[in-house]
Amino acid sequence: MKVIITGSVPTSYQFRSINSIGLPVHQSGNGGYFIKEIFPTKKEAIKHLRKVADYLNQDGDHAELRNNYLSYDAVTVTIEKLNK
Repeated sequence: MKVIITGSVPTSYQFRSINSIGLPVHQSGNGGYFIKEIFPTKKEAIKHLRKVADYLNQDGDHAELRNNYLSYDAVTVTIEKLNK
């Protein structure tokens, strides 16, 4: 089952946070930024977020991975089932 990872930040001040997730970052019309990436399985999406969390935490930052979301600094990234 395909899933989608999404996240957003409201202003350019949080760009560093969302860019740290390691997915393409897009600018929204209101001056913020967002990420949106489709993964073939939930397992693959969680694997990606786990790598991100491990990398951020080894630098002394605090990234928290729980169930279907990753929280880091100003961004919360979620994994959701892709509805077609």
